[in-house]
Amino acid sequence: MIPFGYKKPDFDSQIYINKFGKFKKSWKWKNKKDEWCFCTTAYENEKKGIYKNSVFNFIKFIYIDDDWLIDNNSKNNFLYNIKEITENKKPIVIVDNELYIDILKKTNEKDFTFTTWVGNLSEIENTDFSILKERKVYYFSNSWVYSKIVINFFEKKLPNIIIINPVAERPGWNIYDDLPGMQLDEDIIRNYILNKEIKLKEEHEIKEQEFIENIQWPFKFLGPGAGYYYFLQGECGQIFQVKQGGLNNSHLQHLAPLEFWNDNFSYSTKRGPVTDWKGAMDFVIRKINKMSPFDSNKIRGRGIWLDNNELVIHTGKRLIIGDKKIDIAQYSPNGHVYERSHELKLNIKKVKINEFEILKIKNCIDKLSIHNVLEKIYLLGWCVLGPFCGALEWRPHLWLTGPSGSGKSAIIQKIIVKLLGDFKIYVEGGTTGAGIFQRLKKYNDSFSIIHDEVLKRGKEQLEQEIEMIRSCSSTQGVVLKGTADQSGKEYTFNSMFCLSSVFTILSERSDKTRFSIINLSKNENIDWKIFRKEINETFTNEICEKVRSLFFHNWDIVKKNIDNFKDIAGVICGDQRTGDQIGTLMAGYFSFLKMKIYEQTEIQEICEEYLRNFLDDDNFMNDEIELLNKIFTSRIVYIGYDNMREDTTLLNLLKRAAGTEENTPDIRCKKELYKYGINYNDKKNKIYIAYNYEWIKLLLKNTVWYNNYGNVLKRLSFVDEKTKVVHFGEFYHGRAVVLDAKCVLRLSDDKIYMEAGF
Repeated sequence: MIPFGYKKPDFDSQIYINKFGKFKKSWKWKNKKDEWCFCTTAYENEKKGIYKNSVFNFIKFIYIDDDWLIDNNSKNNFLYNIKEITENKKPIVIVDNELYIDILKKTNEKDFTFTTWVGNLSEIENTDFSILKERKVYYFSNSWVYSKIVINFFEKKLPNIIIINPVAERPGWNIYDDLPGMQLDEDIIRNYILNKEIKLKEEHEIKEQEFIENIQWPFKFLGPGAGYYYFLQGECGQIFQVKQGGLNNSHLQHLAPLEFWNDNFSYSTKRGPVTDWKGAMDFVIRKINKMSPFDSNKIRGRGIWLDNNELVIHTGKRLIIGDKKIDIAQYSPNGHVYERSHELKLNIKKVKINEFEILKIKNCIDKLSIHNVLEKIYLLGWCVLGPFCGALEWRPHLWLTGPSGSGKSAIIQKIIVKLLGDFKIYVEGGTTGAGIFQRLKKYNDSFSIIHDEVLKRGKEQLEQEIEMIRSCSSTQGVVLKGTADQSGKEYTFNSMFCLSSVFTILSERSDKTRFSIINLSKNENIDWKIFRKEINETFTNEICEKVRSLFFHNWDIVKKNIDNFKDIAGVICGDQRTGDQIGTLMAGYFSFLKMKIYEQTEIQEICEEYLRNFLDDDNFMNDEIELLNKIFTSRIVYIGYDNMREDTTLLNLLKRAAGTEENTPDIRCKKELYKYGINYNDKKNKIYIAYNYEWIKLLLKNTVWYNNYGNVLKRLSFVDEKTKVVHFGEFYHGRAVVLDAKCVLRLSDDKIYMEAGF
């Protein structure tokens, strides 16, 4: 080590100048501990001018006995910048001498660590290069003098070194030729290194591409996604997913036979050829990582789908597109991937159904104990569209309800199941929502779900199924599930649901607009023995296949009708989601009766006829009206005159308080309303409903309006926004919503729905 208080060196003394040439510069060499060990100096033997083809002598000086001496026996030298090399992971650039390092590091120090050996060319073997064996190393050949000898040395010493050799392209070139007057106008070394990297990469990609093109892969690469690699197996036609970082040779053998890997990834040994599993895994991982991310929701099982505006039937082993039948193994994924499964038994022939058969089906539906004509349209519309749920943008759901003996199970088994054919999953009452979820997730089928007696396991167990049904309604709906590794899972389902029970449990309007309720009643006037025979003769396998064939081969017409019916029904109902639900079912029903594209005027007349009479149905209520109705039609006990107890509603009390032409206003009813947080101002003809009132909150406890009913009521079209109430009165000191009393008094009148925004 150089001691403190060392003697100042005289490297530029005349003795050294005479011997080696003009003194240029000296450099301190420090070890890994940043300790100064020795110096090197550069002397220039000028021949043709400064820095052009000059010959440099690089001399090592060591400090011994308080003096600087030339080291003539220099051995086991370390690299220049050794401390920096060990402390960072930047690529290493070896240059011919310290002068070049000083020049190049000014513009490239952030990108590279520069180093060189001790002394001249003849002393290169005295330096230890072993520290560079595991690093990314370049040799930048700066001068034609050193080029061939040094390159040969490094190619033997460091097999992985990348040679940057501009001298080969420009004989006689020196780095100073590009740096006149020491003005570093260009990042010379970086440009050469980048060009070399690009060239090496292009050569590698060309070789790799040639290799890829020559391989006949027995499986398909789908891409990476959500922490997995996805493949489509060739032999079984199913999706194979492997967790990223977990690919092994067992997985590779699952994808392709051992013979394939032996033929394409093997190397010779003394004992014979050996499969290069590491090389194969590396190649597969690099290839799939270059692909676009794969969305697992693109996997499709059996059923009927829409792909590039074409209807596709996935039977399990083949795809039917128009008149073409394609084996899944021959189908090239184009966005969506169809997974092989059990073969469906179906026969989609282009066979026409005659008018008599259509009329027979309609007559059977008309004879069912359903008194609402629109509900009969719902039922038949759902049945004919059920097989095509995977191709619909909006998937309507059905709920059959009625007392025991009203024929719910008979309708399901004799009509719905028959019309759906194999495009269904029929489950009994004991089935759980989790079971249905796992079944759909496993096979990715676009089948309609028929769940008979859904309340057999209770209301709470049904909630999970209701959540899944919500996501199934729209093509944009997804189910998100948490996972142990915090990554989460996203699922998309494409099913239409038909539930049956004695009563429904739907309370939220958002759920009511996704379901069409079919209310059944007992009908003692029907001879069920005769009617059952008629149903069996009508809904035969042959006729039901004709119905499915009718819709499959005319889907363009059906799709056009669905779009038009949804738009017009949405306008009439004043709510597009309600229009999507009802319009889709009506389009299915009327397309079945007559397969044609219905004109706008025809659809308008149909919707006017069937929808105007049912606007007071709960299915058509918006949230604001439903909330208002909930408050005013709830049952209360009223102690009237002579202490008589009376079962009544707040709406009835309000009407008495307002009075009529025949009856004078009842002051006691007005005071009674006040106790429930409702103040009727007969002079201004206004109704004040208190915010945050305990009785109203108790009434709304199990609804979405519990803590927000005041803000929901403020969305009504007949709210008085100008009148501000901050002191409600004796029982409640706080704000209130102000409504037009005339509109509230007409709660049973159809006009209120129009005024509320319909």
